[in-house]
Amino acid sequence: MRIDQLRYLTEIAKSHSMQATSARMHISPQALSAAIKALEKELDCELLQRSFQGTELTAIGEEISNISE
Repeated sequence: MRIDQLRYLTEIAKSHSMQATSARMHISPQALSAAIKALEKELDCELLQRSFQGTELTAIGEEISNISE
């Protein structure tokens, strides 16, 4: 687990958007997605629910996001 992954997760929680987070954090959308997927694999849980309406954190994603603030 890297600190940048936690920062990305916290920013996604605020914006509900991968695109907005990638722009704000100055990272490509592909790199952001890869960082979050790597964190999900490491923790062996789903942190985000992605949809066309936006991105929402799962319950465990919210807990981790709150801890990292």
